[in-house]
Amino acid sequence: MNTASCLPIEVRTAVFRRAVAQAYLDTCAFYRVSLGYTLDELQMTIALRLEGHFVRQYGAEDGMDMACTMLSDMVQPDVLVAAPRLTALGQKMMDELCCERLSAIAEHHRTLRQKSMSAQFVSQTVRTATGQWPVILPALGIALQPNGKPQPCPTCGGKDRFRFDNQDGRGTWFCNQCGAGDGLNLVEKALSLSARAAAEQVDDFQCRRKRTSPAAATGSCR
Repeated sequence: MNTASCLPIEVRTAVFRRAVAQAYLDTCAFYRVSLGYTLDELQMTIALRLEGHFVRQYGAEDGMDMACTMLSDMVQPDVLVAAPRLTALGQKMMDELCCERLSAIAEHHRTLRQKSMSAQFVSQTVRTATGQWPVILPALGIALQPNGKPQPCPTCGGKDRFRFDNQDGRGTWFCNQCGAGDGLNLVEKALSLSARAAAEQVDDFQCRRKRTSPAAATGSCR
């Protein structure tokens, strides 16, 4: 550290700034937290927010000196001879400095987990509904002609543009105007629902059937 103390204040501050940034990125990597900053970006954040605070409060000369002292206290004293490591103060200060970014990352991960859970629920509902669409769809208000006869489309109307062919029990259908899809797609289109909301409608019906006749249906019964 004696070597560092002989350097100009700007150089010392840059050395400690880089050490703090690298140490924090290493800590995040160890705990598998993707901070979303490069080393240069994190150094810039430290310079603007931490060092900038002291400069604004105490002026350029005194502020920079205080900022350098703060940064030096945020890393272990062997920074020039070993990989930089944060002190308890350094960890606390960097967590506070990056709290908004960390919160945004945590929220993003929660959203991804929710989407994953939603996709799993939709897939499971489609699987359990296989072979039961001729019962499910009319129960949800979607009229079907027997034996796949041409009929008005439950979504766009018409006279005979729609056929329900139910291939492999998947509730498949074809409309000359709307295109084609499976049973869940039809619930989405006919009832103007998202995939998740359509799956909930199907699952709710399956659960009601299961309660009244356990052999009649399967479902998650949330």
